[in-house]
Amino acid sequence: MRDDETFQDKIWWSDEACFKLNGHINRHNCSYWSHDNPHVVLEKEVNIPGVVWAAMSSNGIIGPFLFDSSVTGQLYLDMLQTFFFPQVQHERDIRFQQDGAPTHYALCS
Repeated sequence: MRDDETFQDKIWWSDEACFKLNGHINRHNCSYWSHDNPHVVLEKEVNIPGVVWAAMSSNGIIGPFLFDSSVTGQLYLDMLQTFFFPQVQHERDIRFQQDGAPTHYALCS
Protein backbone atom coordinates (compact mmCIF):
# COMPACT_ATOMS: atom_id res chain seq x y z
CA MET A 1 0.00 0.00 0.00
CA ARG A 2 2.89 2.37 0.67
CA ASP A 3 4.18 1.86 -2.86
CA ASP A 4 0.77 2.27 -4.52
CA GLU A 5 -1.16 5.43 -3.68
CA THR A 6 -4.16 4.15 -5.66
CA PHE A 7 -4.44 0.82 -3.84
CA GLN A 8 -7.62 1.83 -1.97
CA ASP A 9 -9.24 2.73 -5.32
CA LYS A 10 -8.84 -0.87 -6.49
CA ILE A 11 -10.90 -2.46 -3.68
CA TRP A 12 -14.54 -3.40 -4.26
CA TRP A 13 -16.32 -4.09 -0.94
CA SER A 14 -19.41 -6.27 -1.15
CA ASP A 15 -22.09 -7.66 1.11
CA GLU A 16 -25.65 -8.87 1.12
CA ALA A 17 -28.58 -8.44 3.47
CA CYS A 18 -31.85 -10.28 3.96
CA PHE A 19 -35.13 -8.50 3.41
CA LYS A 20 -38.71 -9.64 3.38
CA LEU A 21 -40.28 -9.11 -0.03
CA ASN A 22 -43.59 -8.21 1.60
CA GLY A 23 -42.21 -4.93 2.97
CA HIS A 24 -41.69 -6.05 6.56
CA ILE A 25 -38.32 -5.19 8.07
CA ASN A 26 -36.07 -7.55 9.98
CA ARG A 27 -35.58 -5.38 13.06
CA HIS A 28 -32.82 -7.35 14.78
CA ASN A 29 -30.30 -4.64 13.81
CA CYS A 30 -32.55 -1.68 14.68
CA SER A 31 -32.03 0.53 17.72
CA TYR A 32 -34.89 2.08 19.63
CA TRP A 33 -34.42 5.15 21.79
CA SER A 34 -37.61 4.94 23.84
CA HIS A 35 -39.63 2.50 25.91
CA ASP A 36 -42.07 0.10 24.28
CA ASN A 37 -44.87 1.72 22.33
CA PRO A 38 -48.15 0.03 23.33
CA HIS A 39 -49.60 0.86 19.90
CA VAL A 40 -46.96 -1.00 17.88
CA VAL A 41 -47.96 -4.30 16.32
CA LEU A 42 -45.16 -6.39 14.83
CA GLU A 43 -46.26 -9.05 12.39
CA LYS A 44 -43.96 -11.99 11.82
CA GLU A 45 -43.80 -13.48 8.36
CA VAL A 46 -41.79 -16.57 7.59
CA ASN A 47 -40.55 -18.16 4.39
CA ILE A 48 -40.70 -14.97 2.36
CA PRO A 49 -37.06 -14.72 1.28
CA GLY A 50 -35.35 -11.77 -0.24
CA VAL A 51 -31.66 -10.99 -0.39
CA VAL A 52 -30.09 -7.86 -1.82
CA TRP A 53 -26.39 -7.65 -2.76
CA ALA A 54 -24.28 -4.62 -3.63
CA ALA A 55 -20.63 -3.67 -3.99
CA MET A 56 -18.94 -0.32 -3.61
CA SER A 57 -15.56 1.26 -4.15
CA SER A 58 -14.19 4.76 -4.50
CA ASN A 59 -15.23 4.40 -8.16
CA GLY A 60 -18.93 3.96 -7.39
CA ILE A 61 -21.61 1.46 -6.46
CA ILE A 62 -22.69 -1.67 -8.31
CA GLY A 63 -26.11 -2.97 -7.45
CA PRO A 64 -28.43 -3.60 -5.94
CA PHE A 65 -28.83 -7.14 -7.18
CA LEU A 66 -31.93 -8.87 -5.85
CA PHE A 67 -32.03 -12.59 -5.17
CA ASP A 68 -35.62 -13.82 -4.91
CA SER A 69 -34.68 -16.95 -2.99
CA SER A 70 -32.06 -18.16 -0.57
CA VAL A 71 -28.59 -17.63 -1.98
CA THR A 72 -26.62 -20.74 -2.87
CA GLY A 73 -23.01 -20.91 -3.94
CA GLN A 74 -24.07 -21.46 -7.55
CA LEU A 75 -26.51 -18.52 -7.54
CA TYR A 76 -23.82 -16.29 -6.02
CA LEU A 77 -21.26 -17.37 -8.63
CA ASP A 78 -23.80 -16.80 -11.44
CA MET A 79 -24.48 -13.28 -10.12
CA LEU A 80 -20.76 -12.47 -10.02
CA GLN A 81 -20.22 -13.78 -13.55
CA THR A 82 -23.26 -12.15 -15.18
CA PHE A 83 -23.77 -9.00 -13.10
CA PHE A 84 -20.65 -7.88 -11.22
CA PHE A 85 -17.63 -8.89 -13.31
CA PRO A 86 -18.98 -7.45 -16.60
CA GLN A 87 -19.28 -4.06 -14.88
CA VAL A 88 -15.68 -4.03 -13.62
CA GLN A 89 -13.96 -5.73 -16.57
CA HIS A 90 -12.62 -2.39 -17.80
CA GLU A 91 -10.83 -1.76 -14.49
CA ARG A 92 -7.32 -3.04 -13.97
CA ASP A 93 -5.94 -4.86 -10.96
CA ILE A 94 -9.06 -4.85 -8.77
CA ARG A 95 -9.40 -6.45 -5.36
CA PHE A 96 -12.75 -8.01 -4.46
CA GLN A 97 -13.58 -8.05 -0.75
CA GLN A 98 -16.31 -10.27 0.67
CA ASP A 99 -17.01 -11.75 4.08
CA GLY A 100 -16.87 -15.40 5.07
CA ALA A 101 -20.44 -16.38 4.22
CA PRO A 102 -20.58 -20.04 3.13
CA THR A 103 -21.90 -19.13 -0.33
CA HIS A 104 -18.72 -17.12 -0.94
CA TYR A 105 -16.49 -20.19 -0.82
CA ALA A 106 -18.88 -22.92 -1.96
CA LEU A 107 -17.63 -25.46 -4.48
CA CYS A 108 -19.56 -24.99 -7.71
CA SER A 109 -19.43 -26.92 -10.95
